[in-house]
Amino acid sequence: MVGDSTTITDPQSGKAKKFTFDYSYWSHDGFTEDPVTKMNEKDGADSNYASQTDVFNDLGLEVLDNAFNG
Repeated sequence: MVGDSTTITDPQSGKAKKFTFDYSYWSHDGFTEDPVTKMNEKDGADSNYASQTDVFNDLGLEVLDNAFNG
């Protein structure tokens, strides 16, 4: 994954296919569980993990803003 693009590779043929989205999030590794909130957060500055905080900042804030503004 790089930015808004995700590339998957067929394990049998080795052929790669690239997909581009408005947002593309990594959620497989690179996280630790916060002992207080029980939410997964990045385990370091160089982690590619997209936490719920990241997703909320990208998508949720705009939704809430639109809801409050009617």
